[in-house]
Amino acid sequence: MPDNGSIQKRDAHEMAHGRPVQITEHTTVTELQPSLSDVVCANKKLQIGFIVALVVLALLSGFVARPHFADTKTWDSTIEVIDQKKGNVLALTTSCVALSAGITALPGDTGTPVAEQLAQLSGNLGIVLAVLYLEKYLLTILWSVGLGILIPFALVLFAVSLGIHGRWSTSAVLRRVATRVLVVP
Repeated sequence: MPDNGSIQKRDAHEMAHGRPVQITEHTTVTELQPSLSDVVCANKKLQIGFIVALVVLALLSGFVARPHFADTKTWDSTIEVIDQKKGNVLALTTSCVALSAGITALPGDTGTPVAEQLAQLSGNLGIVLAVLYLEKYLLTILWSVGLGILIPFALVLFAVSLGIHGRWSTSAVLRRVATRVLVVP
């Protein structure tokens, strides 16, 4: 329990600075910094402006940006480069398999270790080929999901948390959830 001196110190500090303080066991005064939500919600017009801006950004993300980035014409140059790389990897994979088979056909066991390494390399190149195919299709799908669902959802959560800031204890939870949803894409 704080002594009378620390209580007077706290009251004097609150009167001088007008901000809440936290008194620790050693009567050290530590000022609590207001969060961005506290600053925004102190001014009602600023709070409403931020809420409107967040909702407008959510709508723009869902209805303007998502159709643009979900269109394959947006990604034509990237898809062309991926197709070229797929051709290169496919040629290397076939070469490795053919060389491995050719070395295995030689008499004796002298070429067996090299043939095994080439077979392993062709397997690894097969994984690279699968990744290139996956990248080509996920390029448009992930942008569509991110801009059409995740980002608008997070922005609306931020707007709701600003709207209920200080009235309900869930506003901080909504801000944390929105931040984590934004980090996912």
